[in-house]
Amino acid sequence: MGVQIDFSKFRISRMEEGKKIEESFNCGDADLNDFILHEAPFYEKNNFSLLLPNDDDKHTRLLYYDLKEE
Repeated sequence: MGVQIDFSKFRISRMEEGKKIEESFNCGDADLNDFILHEAPFYEKNNFSLLLPNDDDKHTRLLYYDLKEE
């Protein structure tokens, strides 16, 4: 059986465009923290998109960059 998660300990909010994630952010996974804080902004700024809109892989994301997009 799966692990029970107490969602009352979480705060979920939609981020506004341009909002910067605070350096104190910690999701509990060092690699994911590093990506979110230091690498993800590059992909967002440069308009990378999910290759498949329903991509729900827990370990990887396939992204693409449209060279024709202006």
